[in-house]
Amino acid sequence: MPKERYKDEELYTMAETDEDRRDFALSFAYQYYDLYQKGVGRNYWWFAGLTAATLLGSALAPVLAAFKLGAAWIALPSAIAGLAAAFNSAFHFQEQWIVSYNTVSALDLEIVKFRERSGPEYGPDKELAAAITSFQRRVADVVSAEVKKSGKSMGQSARPKAVKS
Repeated sequence: MPKERYKDEELYTMAETDEDRRDFALSFAYQYYDLYQKGVGRNYWWFAGLTAATLLGSALAPVLAAFKLGAAWIALPSAIAGLAAAFNSAFHFQEQWIVSYNTVSALDLEIVKFRERSGPEYGPDKELAAAITSFQRRVADVVSAEVKKSGKSMGQSARPKAVKS
């Protein structure tokens, strides 16, 4: 684990009040939110850029053929389109964009519900310590669900299967 993680855990255990623990839990959730928000933007632009290159390269080849240019000029846009499609397919940018977007949305929902103390998990009738525990568990569930979805979208199983002897 990185050193910062140990430092954060020490700060959390050193927190004397539930309000300090609440602030720590929110800070931790915002770090995840920011991380996945960057993933949303990055994956979207890769997906959109490679899709545009695929479409333009595919559409440009017949236009260049109509002008009776050399074979190299006609083949170049098709080759670029093929490479762009291959990159898009190999790295699953669309799937990663969707999974990251869903994770950001779920984290945002949990942060708002916890900050406003609404819903059965965080409601005003619950003690703050219990609400913090529920919030941390829910954030962990959202993030671990994203990791499982990312593994599946990349063609990997989420967990290694046990081999029966």
